[in-house]
Amino acid sequence: MIDKDEWKKSKETLIKVHELEGLKDYDEFIKPIKEKLEQSFKQTNENIKNGFNTHFTSTDNSYILKTPKLDKKRRMKSHISKYFPSNEYISIIDLLRAINDGSRFSLIIWALQSKQV
Repeated sequence: MIDKDEWKKSKETLIKVHELEGLKDYDEFIKPIKEKLEQSFKQTNENIKNGFNTHFTSTDNSYILKTPKLDKKRRMKSHISKYFPSNEYISIIDLLRAINDGSRFSLIIWALQSKQV
């Protein structure tokens, strides 16, 4: 993590060095993501409404969501799995550590949060 005083003093340089200029204006960065997410929700809801989503079943006061297990070949082809430890089970701490080690995610989140301060 970057010291708060260091961030205040060197914010622009750090953003440039770490190629985070696209995240500088958070509202502009998040806008297309929000739009895509909203469209995905609309499409998913339409698929449920029209009976196309066979993994979703509505009940009187709730719903049932089935998540079928992928076969081993399909799982092995998954692009993301190659970045994580190969144990059959992985703790959430190990998963988050692997994500952070590969992406410097905590630095990005910290920078975005600091912008809001």
